[in-house]
Amino acid sequence: MLVAIATVSATVLISVGIQFVFNSVMQVQPNVSVHYLAKLPLQVVYQSVGLILFGWFFFLLTTAVRSTLVSIVTLFLYMLLVPNLGGFDLKNLMLLTVSKIYNTSAATMDVASGESTNLIVGYVVIFVVFAVLTFCVYKWDKKRLCPKL
Repeated sequence: MLVAIATVSATVLISVGIQFVFNSVMQVQPNVSVHYLAKLPLQVVYQSVGLILFGWFFFLLTTAVRSTLVSIVTLFLYMLLVPNLGGFDLKNLMLLTVSKIYNTSAATMDVASGESTNLIVGYVVIFVVFAVLTFCVYKWDKKRLCPKL
C-alpha cells in the first residue's frame, strides 16, 4: 500500500517537474486563470483512492486464486467488456464523480455519464463490500495455509 502511494506521489512530482522544465525551455507562459485549480487536492485524493481501490481488489483476487494472469484478465474484462452494472458498480460511481470534480468542458468527446444513484451511499457500499471481501479472503487464505489453526 505504501509502495502504491509512493509511486503515485513520485509520478506526480516527476510530471510537475518535467512540465516546469518544458515551460522554462520553450518559454511557455501558462494561463493562471484556471477555474478548477481549487479542486486539485480533491482530484489528487480521488485519483489516489481510485488507484488504491482497484489495487486492493486485484490484490485480494490474486491472493485468493494465486494467479496474476486471472487478475489481469479480470481487469480487462471488467473495464472493457462488462457493461455498467448499475448504481453500486465502481465504474458507475466513477463516471458520476468525474463530472463533479473535473472540468470536462474541454473534452473532445462526450464523457459518458453513469446511472443516477446516491454517491455517498454507493461509496459506502463499495467500502463495506471491500471490507467483507478482505475479511473473507484473509480467513480463507489463513485456513488454506494453516489448516490446523
